[in-house]
Amino acid sequence: MELSWWDPVDAVCDLFCRPDWVFKYEGGLYELSMKLTVLLASLKPDQIATFEFDLKFDSDMHCFSHENRTSDSVLKILRAIFPTLQNKGRKAKNNGLQYSIERRERLGTRTLFYWGFLHETIPTAQMVMHWKGGSVHRRDQHGKFVYKHEFSFRANSTWVRDRDDDLEVLVNVRFASFMLPFVMGEHHRLGAMSPIRALHGNKDVLMPIGKYIDYC
Repeated sequence: MELSWWDPVDAVCDLFCRPDWVFKYEGGLYELSMKLTVLLASLKPDQIATFEFDLKFDSDMHCFSHENRTSDSVLKILRAIFPTLQNKGRKAKNNGLQYSIERRERLGTRTLFYWGFLHETIPTAQMVMHWKGGSVHRRDQHGKFVYKHEFSFRANSTWVRDRDDDLEVLVNVRFASFMLPFVMGEHHRLGAMSPIRALHGNKDVLMPIGKYIDYC
């Protein structure tokens, strides 16, 4: 993933658009991606947030077909939204963002997502997901069954703090991807052929351009 052009909603939507993830979803994959991204990016410490959606046929959503596939898919979604959470100053190579299925229930499961070590003295970033999928929700106007996927997420304070730090880094990287090429145009060697050199010393032009890049 190119972090300089990182867009979390697009990254999640790219996953849902894969044929091995979703066969058909009439509610709109971008809207689904946006709602899930916003929920995961705004979780409050130790507060439960729920997410659910209906399906005409349960087989239309391959990525949430059973507990193992669901947990693995949510892991990929988290990595798409927070691509640098793997690098939270941990030295071990195998202790990045992971999950552990703690309890299986009928048509659902409880999964723990975490990074760092679960049995260390330093508090571990953890988020619990309860998922129930493939359950009959109601009948539509034609009398056909409508299926529903239900998710609930609860994150501890360490998860939320690290997540916020991660988002701040990503926003700064995105800003730098716009600003750096502009600033390099003023460099005597790297910007020797840049048209920005013609603006050297003209603050009336440079300042509005810089403000516009900051806004973007």
